[in-house]
Amino acid sequence: MKSKILLVEVGGAENAYTGSLAKGDYFPGLTLPVLAAPICTIGHEVKILDLNLYENPNLKLFKTLQSFNPTHVGVTFKTPNFFNAQKIIAKIKKFNKHILLIGGGSHVSALPEYCLKQTLLDIVVVGEGDNTLKEIILGNKLNKINGIYYKKGKKIIKTGHRNVILDLDTLPIPSWDLIDKKMIRKSRYYKTFHKDFPIAFIETSRGCPYYQRCIYCNQKFETTFRIKSISRVIKEINYLKDLGYNDIHLTDDAFTQNLRRAKGICYQIKKQKLNISLNLENGIRVDRVDDEFLNYAKKAGCYRISFGVESGSQKIINSLNKNIKINQTIKAFKKANKYDIDTYALCVFGNPEETEETMKQTISFVKKLDPTFARVSIFIPYPGTEYWYRWKKEKRILTEDWNLYKFHNNRVPIYNHPNLKTEKIFYYYNLFYKEFYFRLPFILKRTSYGLKHKTLLSDFFYLKKIFEEKIGDKYRC
Repeated sequence: MKSKILLVEVGGAENAYTGSLAKGDYFPGLTLPVLAAPICTIGHEVKILDLNLYENPNLKLFKTLQSFNPTHVGVTFKTPNFFNAQKIIAKIKKFNKHILLIGGGSHVSALPEYCLKQTLLDIVVVGEGDNTLKEIILGNKLNKINGIYYKKGKKIIKTGHRNVILDLDTLPIPSWDLIDKKMIRKSRYYKTFHKDFPIAFIETSRGCPYYQRCIYCNQKFETTFRIKSISRVIKEINYLKDLGYNDIHLTDDAFTQNLRRAKGICYQIKKQKLNISLNLENGIRVDRVDDEFLNYAKKAGCYRISFGVESGSQKIINSLNKNIKINQTIKAFKKANKYDIDTYALCVFGNPEETEETMKQTISFVKKLDPTFARVSIFIPYPGTEYWYRWKKEKRILTEDWNLYKFHNNRVPIYNHPNLKTEKIFYYYNLFYKEFYFRLPFILKRTSYGLKHKTLLSDFFYLKKIFEEKIGDKYRC
């Protein structure tokens, strides 16, 4: 019997990791197209519903349930979206109690039993869901499907561990054709940050060999680094181009871990004249970049590279187990500037050993780096991370109100920091944005760029949002 599967990305961009700056500049992610593709290959009907795209997500959900009448619904969500997901899951069950509800995402993988107990989900998937979800849809016996937790009466059953997918080339190409492009075209976006429109995301690898070391990462179920072949990556890019996507953002956690392969991908993009805009959005390590790669990347259409700077204090970097040196960061930015590639410095305040002095060092260091853009986030001990367990044991965690677990725009303390008060962390958080974005060299440079590339109006509105959201709050700097 043919099943009808609805895959839902929980709405509320204001509750996502990035906070309210995500509003008006949202694009569908990679998760739902990736999960949809294996189900499509077995002949079932699949529909994708990204509730972030709709002004009235509840109404859109209800109308979709009525018109599509799914037999299965898969819901994916992150930690800050949990309570919103909880409500959406309840609405789906109220619509039809016989729908099989399946949950997934980083919060589920970190706290699977909790998510089952606190929601009306029937099953939760831990880790990679590509094959797991397909097996559920096929109707395999649940106790034979590895990588899930499910309800059986009042009991919660845990099945065996599911190994990660080693050969990523065996996976079907993500089903971007199921995305509602009409809604994407209605989205307002900042030309400041994107070269073309619309945007699509692609993964060329999975996993990261550094997961076990970095204390802030909650993706430890994907430690094995695996790659897609160069030919497979080029095939995916061509597929996206055929759908009208020309601005490609890479989501890899370790794109340049295999530097030779990364160069090969860029070389083939140029050789085959794919004419795309490329953004290494998720960040690459400063110790995994060289001149040859940057040369190939520029020729492939790469216009921006994000680097994980983390901090301007070597002491803090060491405490994060990041295993990079300040000097490597300086060299990486100099090299990227040499090839006229925009740079984005990604930093974090409130790290476990953070002090006022180390935050001052970071602000000063980032201004000296002079990247095209810079961002600082607030350290959050997400479930599944080393410091979640450590601070829970030390009774430093003040709340499990997941709505508050955001990198940005949350002013309510969620933990007792060993050295700093929340007010002090946000004072320097605001100061970071003020001192970086409202200094004369940055304004002059962006004005010159904006006049040349017609982004001046976009730049103005972005700076206005920074002022309103980062600087103009109660923790004034």
